[in-house]
Amino acid sequence: MELYSFPTPTGSRYDFKYLVRPKSTNNISGLPIEKPTSCNDNEESFFSSFSDVSWDGMDALTYKRLLNGLTFRPETQLKIFESCVNTDKSLNYEWQSEDDIRKKLSDLRDEATGGLTVVVGHGNGRSVPLGITTACFQEITTHLRIPRHFLSSLNSNNGSLSHFTEYRNMDGGYHKTHLHILIQTTKSPSRSFCCALRVNIRNGALAVLFFDRDEESVNEILGRLRVHQKVLHENPIAFLSLLFEMHCHASEHYRAYLDDQVLAVECSTRMTAFHIQTKYPATETDYEALSGPLHSCNTNLIFLEVILEFEARFGDFCKQVHSTFAQLRREEGLEDFSQYQQNMYMQGVDYQIQANEFRRVQARSLQKRIQSQMSVLYSLISQKDSRVNLSVAEDSKKIAAATMNDSKAMKLIALLTLVFLPGTLVAVSIAISLKLHLLATDISLLGRQSSAQASLIFRAHPNTLKE
Repeated sequence: MELYSFPTPTGSRYDFKYLVRPKSTNNISGLPIEKPTSCNDNEESFFSSFSDVSWDGMDALTYKRLLNGLTFRPETQLKIFESCVNTDKSLNYEWQSEDDIRKKLSDLRDEATGGLTVVVGHGNGRSVPLGITTACFQEITTHLRIPRHFLSSLNSNNGSLSHFTEYRNMDGGYHKTHLHILIQTTKSPSRSFCCALRVNIRNGALAVLFFDRDEESVNEILGRLRVHQKVLHENPIAFLSLLFEMHCHASEHYRAYLDDQVLAVECSTRMTAFHIQTKYPATETDYEALSGPLHSCNTNLIFLEVILEFEARFGDFCKQVHSTFAQLRREEGLEDFSQYQQNMYMQGVDYQIQANEFRRVQARSLQKRIQSQMSVLYSLISQKDSRVNLSVAEDSKKIAAATMNDSKAMKLIALLTLVFLPGTLVAVSIAISLKLHLLATDISLLGRQSSAQASLIFRAHPNTLKE
């Protein structure tokens, strides 16, 4: 197909029109694709060849790069929700394997009578691999005719809100046939999902590919679809209000969780309201260990601010898409939604928008409270350091006083030494002289005694000495 695109006259930064001209019968997955029920017999495959630019303006190299930027699981696990018009019965399948999905690919199309088909899986393609193989992902997006820009949404951490108008060559002219909607939430700890919607302007048939980061949330979206399927048949755009409500509930739950964290920090620092102090009695706290949870809570509040900002834009986007879809139906000469359905949709969205404004006020209050607690914590740590320094100073003062007392004793010893040293020196000198004199006297006496003894011996034994 020879394909090109141009912006809508409305000048919306999200809305683009795409024209489709016959050129090729090849498709991305290599599988035969049925002709759309709303097209003429000479209309060929919806997707162009993999080597061409697709109907939504994305070339093959960009498509490959975005596809390689995602992570997929080695096996497919998806759930499918199907519901037909004028019936309360719905098919809510359990986890489907890749073989089961391939058997149902031919049924995953919007019928001429309308209907609801939602393919649900878990993962986000980045931190959590998508619960689908690469080949099965390409086949499903091809059969559901989802824009390739869905890959851009999956690769984004900043959030994405966009819609596209599809044109078809029918009855000798181009007509608006489908409205494509792509939604990717911002990266957040609370709730993260990405979905692609394709709404048939004429019969309201809705086909959705939905991925949620948490596997437990998959059952939640299926349960909501089961409850609101009749409303979705009457107004397929109401699916956006369901997603918006789910996002609002998740953000409110996350805000309440952070509120409890801030309250716990306030109780730990003993800086909170009186009635809260009585409910949560203060205990001894290691303030240095509290700095980690405090900064973590502050970071989570920054995430909450981003989440609520995206949520506000999401609410405006829901209202914008509803008006756009109603305008597209009027341009094609189709009836508008009933006033009851329009009021129900708008009232639900407006209620959540008002709740979002109050959440943003609460989030700003939490940020001020946590900033106050950070200042309090730094003050308490500084006070604790001051008390430690004061204790060290007091110990140093005691050591200095003891040293001073020791120096006084040493001065007294030196003074006494100075007083008694001369007399001691004289006494020692006299004692030494006297001892030397006595020693000399003893030696002299000993010598005389020895001489007398020798004379007596000589006299007694004269002959012995001669010998």
